[in-house]
Amino acid sequence: MNFMNKISAIIVLLCLLTSCVKEKNPWATKTKIQPIDFEWHDISAIYFDLAVSNQKLQETYPDFFGNIPDSILSNRREDSLALDFHQEVQQKISLKQVQDSLADLFGYIKDFQEDFAAPSVYSFTGEMPYLNPIAYFKQTHDLVIGLDWFLGKEENLYEKVGIPHYLRKRMDFEQFKLRVAENIARQMVPYEIHQRKFLDQIIYEGKIIALVKRFCPQYSDSELLDYTDESMQWLSENEAEVYLYFTENDLLFSDNHQLSERFIYPAPFSKFYLENDANTPGRVGVWMGWQIIKNYLKDNSEITLKELIYEKQSEEIFQKSGYKPQ
Repeated sequence: MNFMNKISAIIVLLCLLTSCVKEKNPWATKTKIQPIDFEWHDISAIYFDLAVSNQKLQETYPDFFGNIPDSILSNRREDSLALDFHQEVQQKISLKQVQDSLADLFGYIKDFQEDFAAPSVYSFTGEMPYLNPIAYFKQTHDLVIGLDWFLGKEENLYEKVGIPHYLRKRMDFEQFKLRVAENIARQMVPYEIHQRKFLDQIIYEGKIIALVKRFCPQYSDSELLDYTDESMQWLSENEAEVYLYFTENDLLFSDNHQLSERFIYPAPFSKFYLENDANTPGRVGVWMGWQIIKNYLKDNSEITLKELIYEKQSEEIFQKSGYKPQ
């Protein structure tokens, strides 16, 4: 073998070795993402236009207003607070930016789930509850969004209606795309209603975060979980202690429903029932579920994200993840 052939053989060998050790990226897209067109309906534009009759409104959007008595509908359309919110949306939020954000998001979802059909989107101010400002209907391919709940955490109207400060963090417009992605992800990840152990729940939440990461890869972990830098630092420094608390108190395999309220649902802090609880981030169960899922994908690279979200055995996922912070 001459000198050049030896060099070529070495290069080929190095390439093979590199490909073998290269870690698979579970968030990688299959194709170049193309934004997807979709139908857009701004319900608020005619809802707050009192020159449009109730009858016309009901004929145009029967699914929204068809069964509402005329007197009640009139009162709702003239509600001063709802009108204030509508005017704030008009002043602070660019509908073009909303539409571009959704078109990009739908492209990422389509790349992951080839049979995904972009929904018809209905923007509606004044009617969606602030705890659930996004509603995705998989069967009918409809998406309803309440843009009035993405005006920014400093919005004065949020103070006026008494929204707790810890919930307002999710009301910045930067959270809009993530909230839509989360809502769609919850329609894609199977939820086994009979699996009520705490471990089942945190792994389900971890799967949701994993899909949102796949749909919105440009966002950091702190943005995905809506944590401050301080919260992320606390979790990093106390990860082993949190894990020890859950295991030593036999919480992972408990079916006590109060664990969801303590560690999964939105809250200003998590409830360990310890004296420093107020210093902890909320939803640490969701965060731990995300760590388990990330570990699983790292240590089981032959399993795709799509295969993982359909895996029903939470205990098997937990064991194969090898998650045990020291």
